Amino acid sequence: MLAECVIDECAKIIESQVEKSGTFETVIPGLYLYRWESAQAIACDSGQIMVSFIVNGQKETMITGRRFLYRQGQCLLSGVAAPSSFHAVGSSPAQPFLAVSLRLDLQTLIDCAGQLNQSAPKKMVEDSIFTFDCPDDLGEAFLRLLRLLKDPQQAKFLGPLFVKEIHYRLFLLPCREELRSLMSNGTQSHAVLKAVSWMKENYAKAFKVEDIADMVHMSISAFHRQFKTVTGMSPLQFQKQIRLFEAQRLMISSQANVSSAAYAVGYESPTQFSREYRRQFGLSPLKDIRQRQATA
Repeated sequence: MLAECVIDECAKIIESQVEKSGTFETVIPGLYLYRWESAQAIACDSGQIMVSFIVNGQKETMITGRRFLYRQGQCLLSGVAAPSSFHAVGSSPAQPFLAVSLRLDLQTLIDCAGQLNQSAPKKMVEDSIFTFDCPDDLGEAFLRLLRLLKDPQQAKFLGPLFVKEIHYRLFLLPCREELRSLMSNGTQSHAVLKAVSWMKENYAKAFKVEDIADMVHMSISAFHRQFKTVTGMSPLQFQKQIRLFEAQRLMISSQANVSSAAYAVGYESPTQFSREYRRQFGLSPLKDIRQRQATA
């Protein structure tokens, strides 16, 4: 189990860097700090390949159609950039939720997988989201990265080295074979990962599933089966979720109105957009955005 002194120092650094509730990007690219003081605070993301480490409290994440609950000293690793929503469980001003997450670089992961001198990776994976107790070496790597935040000059020069170390240490975890399959050229898992990357960049465009399957050199049946295994949903469901989560982001961060957000993410009808938005988030777009802004 990760030493308490590591968790305690991580908590002190996060509290010194973040004085109010929210999600904050640091000077180290891809490194984010979280502090939530309310169990009602819910955040959503259209999807990142990432690893998060809980320093204090508990977090519930909905991703790939499943619910994950993990707590202090535990991590969640998302090997695919799937839309997700999460909230801190039982957090309060006296006991704030504290966490750190690192958005992982796909090419760095691919390079790490390719340099490992091991047997051929699995062709397919059964999962792409993993929760686990943070091992000592990974927790200490996160701590070294957090310490750099006290000195921007050191963060600039040493940050990329420590970030790369974390990428490598992920391949020492129990889920390493699944991660290696996702990141290794020639596997069906990696083909799905490439399809997901394309869809995230082109979510506003109409497409045919058979064209994407052909693009990644898979049969339609194999593509459908493996895509659902990796992401928890069909390709069209995945596109719809990305559109809805991106529209939500536009309405919150750019103050876009409902119609402009709908058109921006590829909907031809604001009415259809509002109907599908309500099904996804439980409220109409306007009510949902107002509620989220009120609890931010």
